[in-house]
Amino acid sequence: MKPADYQRTITARAFDVTRYLLPLACNTNVGQVVSIRTLEKQITRLLSSQLPELRMIGEELKDACQRPPLNIWGELSGQTGGLNEPMAPTLARHAKANEYQATIYTDLARHAKETLRGTGLDDPTTWGAQDPVDLIEPHDPLNETVATLLYRVSQAPYRKILSVVRDWSEKQKQDTIAVALSNRGPYDELPREFRSGYAFTFDVLMDIGGWRDMHRHRRCQQIQQNFTTVHGYDVPPPLFQAGLDAEYRQAMDAVRVDIDGLKKVSGEAALYAIPFGFKMRCLFKMDFAEAEYIAKLRSGVKGHWSYRTIAWLIKQKLTERYPALGMHVQATSPDIEDTLTR
Repeated sequence: MKPADYQRTITARAFDVTRYLLPLACNTNVGQVVSIRTLEKQITRLLSSQLPELRMIGEELKDACQRPPLNIWGELSGQTGGLNEPMAPTLARHAKANEYQATIYTDLARHAKETLRGTGLDDPTTWGAQDPVDLIEPHDPLNETVATLLYRVSQAPYRKILSVVRDWSEKQKQDTIAVALSNRGPYDELPREFRSGYAFTFDVLMDIGGWRDMHRHRRCQQIQQNFTTVHGYDVPPPLFQAGLDAEYRQAMDAVRVDIDGLKKVSGEAALYAIPFGFKMRCLFKMDFAEAEYIAKLRSGVKGHWSYRTIAWLIKQKLTERYPALGMHVQATSPDIEDTLTR
C-alpha cells in the first residue's frame, strides 16, 4: 500500500471513532441532482419545518431559483458569456410553506400525549431490553398506519406502540387518523406514515452517525423519530481496545447532563448539541429486494462497524423469519474485518 493511501485510510478510520463525539450542529455538505418538481417539494417541506435553520435553507433555495445558475466551469475556462436566465422563476414565485406539513406532527404529538397517557410508553424503564433491529411481523393496515403515526411523534419501540394500538377500539384508531388528516388540503399528499403494506418492517435502534449513512437508502420508507438522548449512546469498539472507553463515557455522560439543562432554556439548542454517538430510532419499511440490497451493501468490510452490524442483523432477522428467502441474502459478518480496506 502506498504511504498516501495508508495515511488516507488510517485518517478515515480515526474519524470513524471521533465522529461519535461530533454534535448535530456540525455542518454537512450535501449535493444533489434534482428535478424541478422534486425541488419544489423540498422547498415546501423546508419552509414548513419547525426548525428556523431549515426554513432559512428553504428561503435560500427559493432565492437561488430566481437567479441565473453559477457557471463555474465557464469562468475557469475563461468564457465571458454565461447563463443569464433565472434557473426556475416560476417555482420561486409559487413555492411557499404548507400549513398541513407545518402542523401535522405538532397536532399528532399533542394527541399522542393525551391518548397514550397511562400506557407506560413515555417511560423508557417500561420498554425492557431492546434489540438494535426488530423485524415486525405483518399486521393489519389500519393498525400499522395508526402505530406508525404515533411512532413518529414518540420515542417508544414500534412493537410496544403496536401492542397498545391493537387493544384500541375502532373509534380510537379512527380518532388518530382524523388528527393526522384534520388540516389536509385538497392538494396535499398523504404523509409517508400512510405508506403502509410493505412486507418487511424493521425497527432500527442505532447511533445517529450510523443512521446518517443508512438514511441514504431511498427504495424504502423511513419513519424517523426525533433525535434524543433517551436511548443512551454507543461506545466505538476501538475505544475498548485502546482502554479509552471510560473517558469516552465520562464525556458523553457530562454532555447528556448539559443537554438536559439546555432543554429548559431552548429545546432547539439542546437538539443541536446531541453528539452522533447517541442512539435514535427509525422505522425502515421495504420489499425483499431492498432488504437484500442493504444487507449485502452495508455489511461489507469497507463500511463503518455501526451500519455493518445493523445490515448483518437485518439478514439474521430476515433469515430467522423467512429461511427460504434468507438463504439467498449475501452479507458479511461484522466479525470479519479488514482495517486497511476502505
